Amino acid sequence: MANREDVRPRRPPRARRLSAEPSLLERILALVLPLLVTAGLISLGMYLWPSQTTWLLGHATISFFALGKFIVLGGTVPGELFTPWELALLITYMDTLTGVLFVYNVDLFFRLPLIGPRLRKIRIRARRVLQVNPWLRRRSYLGVALFVMFPLTGTGAVGAAFLGKFMGLNRYGHLAAISAGGAMGGFSMAALAALLGREKANELLHQPWILGGMILALLALLFFLGKAFMRGTQPRQVKT
Repeated sequence: MANREDVRPRRPPRARRLSAEPSLLERILALVLPLLVTAGLISLGMYLWPSQTTWLLGHATISFFALGKFIVLGGTVPGELFTPWELALLITYMDTLTGVLFVYNVDLFFRLPLIGPRLRKIRIRARRVLQVNPWLRRRSYLGVALFVMFPLTGTGAVGAAFLGKFMGLNRYGHLAAISAGGAMGGFSMAALAALLGREKANELLHQPWILGGMILALLALLFFLGKAFMRGTQPRQVKT
């Protein structure tokens, strides 16, 4: 009689590494290293280019909490200190940094007393949605990248970290999708500014129909995903 261990299916070592939760050391490094690198860059900038660094920090704050990727279009400062391409690079760095911080530690929120059980329920339902809609599973990384790319989501990398966790993405591809989404969003705005000119591109920020159209597009996307979510949570009927 063969041992049970001989017939038990085994995943390849690489697959086990990709699907396993990050170790404590990885969590600490993902939390500490990005902050240390950013603090070092800010300190160096304040020492060598204090005025430019102050403006850059202001742009980063406004982008994160208010304008999102629109900061690339409207980021005019005295003396034209930063080009749209440089601001797009800032956007990419911010999304990547946020991605590293949250992708490696977002599952800690699932252990909190109050919101943890709710998040776990959402994750279970999201897995059911992927089972009912296989095409969503095949395009999950693209969906995360597009979510971060969307210009209205100034903190899109945070939401994308939870979204990827709900869908069960491995952390390496998950982080790559967040970084790619930040780059696509930031540099597409920079290309628009280069094509139209910075003044005309900046005028787009004051056009209510553009903001309204993007809000409607976001609502339509949420409605579509909501329908797919509700369909995935319903019990599947067995054909007789």
